[in-house]
Amino acid sequence: GFGGADCSHNAACPSGCQLHGACAADNSCLCHPGYTGESCNIKLRCPGDCAMHGRCDDGLCHCDEGYSGDDCATYTPPGRPPYEPDIIEFVGEHANYALLAPLRVKGN
Repeated sequence: GFGGADCSHNAACPSGCQLHGACAADNSCLCHPGYTGESCNIKLRCPGDCAMHGRCDDGLCHCDEGYSGDDCATYTPPGRPPYEPDIIEFVGEHANYALLAPLRVKGN
């Protein structure tokens, strides 16, 4: 609506800020997170809707674990577990020690 003596002063924010913002003292809209535009009528979108691997917050993707990139489309596999030698390699590395150690058999 309009106000003032001659009704020339815009007394309200545009479109009531579309229920996605608050009207400031200067009659401009202060938009809630995730919205923009003069009347907060534009929902901020994330690139590629975060490729279904993250959540959109104020136009930025926050990626799920294992995904990265501006649009969460890059799969980042978890790091490899620490290297563990197999038993053949372990025995081979310790063969000299086994030859030096006395062999004890139960009962002898």
